Amino acid sequence: MGNFFSNDTYSLAEIDDLKNTIGSTSSPVFNSERRPTELNGLFTENSHLNIYLDSIAVPEDDKDLLNRFLVILHNHLKVNYKQENKFLKECEKAELCVGNVESVQEITQEHLENINQILSENIELDKIKSVSLAECIYRFPDSTLSMYYRYKSVNHESAFVGVEDGNLTLFSPDTEPTETNSVLFKWLIYELTDEEIYVVPISMEGVLFTDGKTNSEPTNYLSLLEEASQFLKDKNDRTMKLKLDQFMKWKNIVDKDKTVYALTGGEKVGTMDTLNEFFEKLNISELV
Repeated sequence: MGNFFSNDTYSLAEIDDLKNTIGSTSSPVFNSERRPTELNGLFTENSHLNIYLDSIAVPEDDKDLLNRFLVILHNHLKVNYKQENKFLKECEKAELCVGNVESVQEITQEHLENINQILSENIELDKIKSVSLAECIYRFPDSTLSMYYRYKSVNHESAFVGVEDGNLTLFSPDTEPTETNSVLFKWLIYELTDEEIYVVPISMEGVLFTDGKTNSEPTNYLSLLEEASQFLKDKNDRTMKLKLDQFMKWKNIVDKDKTVYALTGGEKVGTMDTLNEFFEKLNISELV
């Protein structure tokens, strides 16, 4: 494949190859003094939430706060997820901002893997009667539990082009992320054919919650290049040029305003061009 960073230009046809070469950043973490204790009791070492523990901050004198919160919320949700009071309005002094439970229309292999990851005995897909997705945001008091919210408007000169979850993404690792005490929790609720109920926490993330709603993730304009590259392969010139026009409009705004939204914090992993270098190397002028 070669080293794309020795290339003077990137063509639209090479976007997929570029994505396989460029780097990313690690997730920002809190120092060990601020991290919670390992989950225990209801939550085993196989819990989906274990991967988030170094991204959570709790008071040094209350390391068990997260585990207590999850146990209380789990026990309430297991009994009340079909009732009006699905979520506790207050839990460990954290206030409920918003909560919702929706039935999953199609039960997939992924749902099966999620529950079997935390059970000692595997169950079969036909033993699952229903699956529901529960989402809730709690706002914790200051100086208690917090996480990072990574998106920020930054100067374009501090932005790098890398890959996140397989997509071209802007990063600004030298910019401090926002520490927030509003946290989104996601759970899968399984009802089995034998009437057994399992409530499985699957993720948690820091969010910004203001005026009754969460801040939406900013548009990833680099995805327009990925879409245009695919349309080039599909020989769909009309739609390809439309995507490139939209990309160039965004680039012109960046050149004028000098700001972009990027994922902040973390450490560089691999090699990334700055956004300015990426713009200079991108060779699409003949296609626009």
